[in-house]
Amino acid sequence: MRHLLSIFILLQSLYIYPQNKAAIKDSIKKMESNPKLPMAFYYSGNSKYDAKEYYGALQDYNKAISLNPNYAEAYYGLGNCKKEVKDFKAAIQAYNKALLINPKLDFVYVNRGKTKWLLGDANGAMQDYNKAISLNPNNYEAYCSRGSIKSSLKQYKEEIEDYSKAIKINPNYVNAYCFRGLAKNAIRDTKGAIEDFTKVIEFDSNNSTAYCGRGLAKFITEDDKGACADFKKAAALGNGGAKEMVNKYCK
Repeated sequence: MRHLLSIFILLQSLYIYPQNKAAIKDSIKKMESNPKLPMAFYYSGNSKYDAKEYYGALQDYNKAISLNPNYAEAYYGLGNCKKEVKDFKAAIQAYNKALLINPKLDFVYVNRGKTKWLLGDANGAMQDYNKAISLNPNNYEAYCSRGSIKSSLKQYKEEIEDYSKAIKINPNYVNAYCFRGLAKNAIRDTKGAIEDFTKVIEFDSNNSTAYCGRGLAKFITEDDKGACADFKKAAALGNGGAKEMVNKYCK
């Protein structure tokens, strides 16, 4: 009976969230091999989270936790939902619970660190990113997030090192190229910045930050024509800073 109910819950999600068919079907396969009711609610919650149905996901994660109070991953999902709805203190409480159950989940430290950063706790965030990296040296997201804190401290060279480590682990991690480009602009490594922003644009031709950042690098090197072309592209994509540059320098 439990097995059938688990599959039924996931089949409901299949019709309610058709955009996540592949993920839900994968969840059904997992349930068929390991038919535990808490897991059904957990995977259903994941599908709703991916569809940005955060309140529905919250209900599923809470149900999974009520059935298995030691379900660390469900607390992690709960924390992610709380973070998305900007209930940051509740998110940290959920992450704390997940880590109390399983202190080796490096990805939980990363998201708890991001939440602490949103609350202005830079030191706490840094500690969490360091812990995540110590548990999993291949956690490229932890390196990138730690780099962002170093940026706020104007530790640009150390920041660039973290982004470079993230890119070495995952050469397709677009955010790291973008952030590294911004850091290179800050130290006037315009050649390197242009290379990084161009790489971002190759991945995502609608990334306004990359066009604006590349435009700034060209502007610094007095390539006014190239700079204005990039500023205009960024402005057309809705970048406010680029619009100001166009109005001021590209008439």
